[in-house]
Amino acid sequence: MRGYHAFTGCDTVSAFYSKGKTLTWKAWQQCIDATSAFKALSNPLNELTDDILISLEKFVIKLYCGDSEIVSVNEARKFLFTKIRLYRISPLQEMPLKFMHLEQPTKQVNIWGQAFDSSPDILSPSNWGWTEKEGQWQPIWTTQHSIWVVARELVKCGCKNSCRGRCSCRREGMTCTLLCKTCNGNCDNSSVIDREALIEDDIELDSEVLVDEGFLSLIIQPF
Repeated sequence: MRGYHAFTGCDTVSAFYSKGKTLTWKAWQQCIDATSAFKALSNPLNELTDDILISLEKFVIKLYCGDSEIVSVNEARKFLFTKIRLYRISPLQEMPLKFMHLEQPTKQVNIWGQAFDSSPDILSPSNWGWTEKEGQWQPIWTTQHSIWVVARELVKCGCKNSCRGRCSCRREGMTCTLLCKTCNGNCDNSSVIDREALIEDDIELDSEVLVDEGFLSLIIQPF
């Protein structure tokens, strides 16, 4: 239970957005593979094995995508990216089989598991999801770029007809994507074009640059 409690959110580890203990418990009942991972995580660990990472990845996918055929959190994130707000999306997989979110609960369980040891071998916070700033340890939320660096890539149009001269994606010199409300990337805007050639001061747009408000307040990887 220590592993489950720490991974799904405790006093020192962030919980999954909008996923409380009731929902994570139900997801666990539907993802039996997570049991062995939570059991292993309940004991002091010095490293995370591939088996633990794979099992917990399945658990996170079950938590956010139910009975889908998605096999990685990155695929789940891509799917949810086109359906709902970013802040509801599961943690990003930063490196092969490694969750940023998994480092902090592992560190916490390492402490709990040695609570009765007179000389506990505590893991260094700097190697397990924490960074020291001005003499205080703070959680590392992401190693990815801020949303402002990639915000341009989140442009999407709301064109009701064809995506031509008045399309906001075309005006930014970008192709339409699955984010676009109506066309979903299946339109006349199939190749990147010259943005300058399309800017006309007297054009009144029939589409807008739509960026979900959630994108502007959060980083790419919330956990």
